[in-house]
Amino acid sequence: MEKSQIKDTIIARVEDFGVPPDIILRLIAVIQDKTHTIHNVVDIIQSDPSLTARILRVANSAAFCRKTPINTLSRAVIQMGERIVTGIALDFCMKQVYEKNLTGYNCSSEDFWAHSLMTAIAAREISRHTNNNISPDIAYTAGILHDIGKAIISEFIVDNNTLMQDWLDKGEVGDFLAAEKQLVDTDHAEVGWMMASKWKFPEELLNAIRYHHNPNNVEEKFRDIVFCIHLADITAMIAGKGTGIDSFIYDLDSNYVNYIDLGENELSFILLKIQEEFVQIIESIRVVKET
Repeated sequence: MEKSQIKDTIIARVEDFGVPPDIILRLIAVIQDKTHTIHNVVDIIQSDPSLTARILRVANSAAFCRKTPINTLSRAVIQMGERIVTGIALDFCMKQVYEKNLTGYNCSSEDFWAHSLMTAIAAREISRHTNNNISPDIAYTAGILHDIGKAIISEFIVDNNTLMQDWLDKGEVGDFLAAEKQLVDTDHAEVGWMMASKWKFPEELLNAIRYHHNPNNVEEKFRDIVFCIHLADITAMIAGKGTGIDSFIYDLDSNYVNYIDLGENELSFILLKIQEEFVQIIESIRVVKET
């Protein structure tokens, strides 16, 4: 099959891919509004009894539980924070994305989710150091969603890992994104952008997904959020949470220093902080899934 035909098949797969539950689209829309409150988040989540039950179970798990049991959704959201709750909601409601093994990347579904979550936590912390003070909520959500295109493109590269690695070793392509483009005439960032466009995600999320490996290619007004996700993605890999064979086969764009004021000591502190929070969240979700 020629590259153009493969790309047409991938586009068709995007069109056939299910739409996230309405609750996710509403939650993302609320988070986009900088004037939103925790009560707005609670109002949306409580419309889904299954998701409400999941969040209450996580809130009462060993990692979060205090002396007094949490028996209301509002208390759960206040205790865990709306960003963690958003992450749990995305994990719970977008199983079609995050429960797929990325065989083309030699990456399990667990590792895929771990990388997405670690990137989200890192993005939230890095967002506090951006020159234009971007929303930590948007940064966190963009971090979780940045690699969604891999859920579709994975199966189209699965039999060509050796060939792609050979291109990289010989310097015929610059990074793994270019290897994807060479093989199937598109890449996971573009496919993720197609998915997010179909779902009518906000512009900030669309651009973060599309350009997280090439932040200099985005419009100036979106560069703070895109460089934030770009750096968070690399930070997650440094912290040991990659997505298989493509880990560290991307360049860090040094131009991030023009958008993010982050020294070496501050980055070291962020690495320590995100690893601690990551362990807490992953353990809570794991315990709840097993019960």
